[in-house]
Amino acid sequence: MKNKDLKKLNRKELLELFLPLSKENDELKKENKKLQNKNDIIKSEKKESDLTFVAVDSEEAEVNTQNIEKELNRINEKKSVFKVITRIFATLIIVAAVTVLLSSFAFSVLRVTGVSMRPALDTQEVIIVAKKYNLQCGDLVAFYYNNEILIKRVIATSGQIVDINEQGDVYVDGKQLDEPYVMDKDKGKCDIILPYQVPEGKFFVMGDSRKTSVDSRNSTIGCISDKYIEGKVIFRIWPFNKISLL
Repeated sequence: MKNKDLKKLNRKELLELFLPLSKENDELKKENKKLQNKNDIIKSEKKESDLTFVAVDSEEAEVNTQNIEKELNRINEKKSVFKVITRIFATLIIVAAVTVLLSSFAFSVLRVTGVSMRPALDTQEVIIVAKKYNLQCGDLVAFYYNNEILIKRVIATSGQIVDINEQGDVYVDGKQLDEPYVMDKDKGKCDIILPYQVPEGKFFVMGDSRKTSVDSRNSTIGCISDKYIEGKVIFRIWPFNKISLL
């Protein structure tokens, strides 16, 4: 290979080129050592003999196989780290692109704050909300309140009558709701007069954490008008180990 061709090679290619030569050099070193040993034996047996074996000084060799192999390993490890970082960035870009696409159509992406919807939703989880919706009892809904977006569960719709006893059991039109999503029933912060009829065009909503949630049971929030609703919560996308339909 000509000198001008060598100049075109990068560091790894040069190392790979010299590695076989270095290994050959190691073999020569071994043979050289054998020759030196043999030379010492002959010298001791025939002190007057001029017969000697010429040995090459191995310390003068500039190419070291172990060093080359270590350098190649270091370069390969560096490339592996670079590949991992590249994959992470690619994943983040894909997630960002999906988020933008979803937001551009009939969906919005929200981050949950607070614990009023435990255990169904927890703080810092990321959800997808469908802007076109047909809300029914039991659905999760996102709505605006004081320039913030809250997430609650629909308990009753227009015209239905809601009642809650002291134990926290909820009745709609005289029938007790089956609420497997509620861990601890509680009447909570309720200051409305029960039984309560939901006004036309509004929704009666409650948080799953009944003791701590401030919702339609309290006159501060009351029932939610359709014009303040952002949409129906349909999917959780973060954290990855809890991705699921809602």
